[in-house]
Amino acid sequence: MFTADDITDYLLSKEIKMNGKSITNLDVQKILYFAQGWHLAINGERLFQEKLRAWVHGPVVPEIYFRLAQYERDPIPVLNHPLIFPIVKSMPSRSMGNRLLPP
Repeated sequence: MFTADDITDYLLSKEIKMNGKSITNLDVQKILYFAQGWHLAINGERLFQEKLRAWVHGPVVPEIYFRLAQYERDPIPVLNHPLIFPIVKSMPSRSMGNRLLPP
């Protein structure tokens, strides 16, 4: 099982765009919610260990929300930190659900 930080680092390393813009903290929260749900439905186990919380604007992983809070509503820059690439490379594409995330 991965951590929500692992999945977030993976997302931020992929230059994912929503409506032509880099993703925001809210977008990350939505993606984490759907990825967790789909992974649980397809594989019978959770994708990451942290719990999702019901907040006013939707489901949130608080640890990730506060990690990305500095960006407020602004797009989050692409994460090109060398320390995350061993984690990203070790993630089997099946476990990330090819139906959920672009290659």
